[in-house]
Parts: sequence; structure tokens; C-alpha cells
Amino acid sequence: MNFIKIFPPLLCIILLTSCTEEEFVLQDGDIQGIVRLFDDKGYQMSDQSGTVVSIENTSYSATTNENGVFEIRDVPAGTYEITASNTISGALIKEFRCVGGNVPYDAGAFPLYQKPKAEIFNYEINYDPENYRRIVISGEVTNPNDVTLYAYIGNDEDILISDNRSRGAWSIYYPTNQTSSTFYIDAILFEEDLPEGDDLYVVIVGQNKHELDHDLIEFFGQRTSLTKLTDVIQVEMN
Repeated sequence: MNFIKIFPPLLCIILLTSCTEEEFVLQDGDIQGIVRLFDDKGYQMSDQSGTVVSIENTSYSATTNENGVFEIRDVPAGTYEITASNTISGALIKEFRCVGGNVPYDAGAFPLYQKPKAEIFNYEINYDPENYRRIVISGEVTNPNDVTLYAYIGNDEDILISDNRSRGAWSIYYPTNQTSSTFYIDAILFEEDLPEGDDLYVVIVGQNKHELDHDLIEFFGQRTSLTKLTDVIQVEMN
């Protein structure tokens, strides 16, 4: 009789535990969002289609429709990086966590800005022989009202691994002093930045000026419209 009294509660516990584990099995889910395309004047484009949205290190991707909307279906639950990229702009990367289930995950908005239509000409790069850590860059640019210029300065000739990312033992990102179509950069490099005897490598890049008015940089630290306007230039410092 004692055995009969104990067995039913034990059986109930086993069954309850099994049901609880099944309830917490993570399901696949859908991801939705929208990409906003802006032209080189800062206006939203009429055709919002053609942006590829992909989940890093997976085969999951989608292309936006004419309204900029995308949906990626049946994504396993997990933490991912999602990238939106278009031929007119660079890419914007967001990190998100897909929890799966019946409710689609809202990835939010991805603002992408068209790369500026600008060209650099008559530019010079010089350094002060009395103080080799001072470098002066000057020149002229077309369409100055729609572009903001920067210069990457580093000690690695592969300073740019893409239009909007840099690398190197070190690199510095300098905004220019831009007046009308002329620009210049007057930079002082500190000893901890550049070991004595190293050469410098410089590349001038441009950004859609209207992107600066968006909160994209503040929240994501990314400049989607950044594009290379010169080749990488070696400056001998000896």
C-alpha cells in the first residue's frame, strides 16, 4: 500500500517536467524591417527597392521592395548581425537578437545615404622639414555643398579595407577645413602615433554632407555614404 501511494505523485512529476522542457524549445521566426534610401542631396528617393539585407555568416537574406520593406523568414533563434547594403551607398550593420515564435522581429529602419558625386583635383600633400610630424594637405573639390571631406592618415599602405573602414597599426581620421571648393588639413602627429622613420599613407574620402544631419552616426557610429576620392598616397617622411 505504501508503494502505491508514492508512485502516482512521482509519475506526475516526471510528466510535468517533460512538458515544461518542450514548452521552452526555441522556434524559428521572421525578421521584418525597412530601408530608407537618400540621394546625394539628402532627399528620400522615390524608388526604395534593391537593397540587399543579409544576416552575417548565414545564407539568410532578402531584397527590399519598392517601399523599402524587407522580410527574412524562418530564422533560427539567436543573436546576429544584420547588414543592409546598396550599390549607391555603403552598408549599415545592426546587431539584434531573434527570439523566434509567431510574432515577427522588428529590425527597425536602416537609413542609407548615396555616396557623394565629388572629385578631388589639384591636391598637394606636404610636411614641414623642421617638424616632420606636421602634415598639410590641400586641394579642390567639386560639388562642395554636398560633400564633407576627411583624410585617413596612417602607417599602413592597406589603410582602407573598404570605402568606409580603415585599418593599420594606427590611423587617424581628420575632418577638413572646407571653404567653398577649396579644402585643407593641417595635422600634427604625436610621437606615440608614429614611430620615427616611418612613412605615412594618406587617402582622402568624402561623405554625403546631408548624412551628418541624421542620428545615424551618433547611434551606430557608421557613415554609410563614405567613399574614397583619391588613391592611397605614400608620403616619405625621411
